[in-house]
Amino acid sequence: MYAARVVGTVTANIKAKELKGYTLLLIQNLDKNNNLLPAVTVAMDNMQAGEGDTVLVVHEEQAAQQILQPKNLLPMRSLIVGIIDHPSES
Repeated sequence: MYAARVVGTVTANIKAKELKGYTLLLIQNLDKNNNLLPAVTVAMDNMQAGEGDTVLVVHEEQAAQQILQPKNLLPMRSLIVGIIDHPSES
């Protein structure tokens, strides 16, 4: 799992029927100081996150499938599983 920031949305006029009802978001990973890293990836949203939100992302297909069960078996790797309100170090 890692923290990322939502930087945009993906609009798909045609997509797999299994993805119906899910939003695809563009995310950028964050480093330990909450700075954006350069790469942008696509993640499926399971939390109704929005642009600018800091989110918790699972980036492993089997873990994502277990979270979504029994809803769907979807061919995806990155899934937003939480919205981070206040990151802090202990």
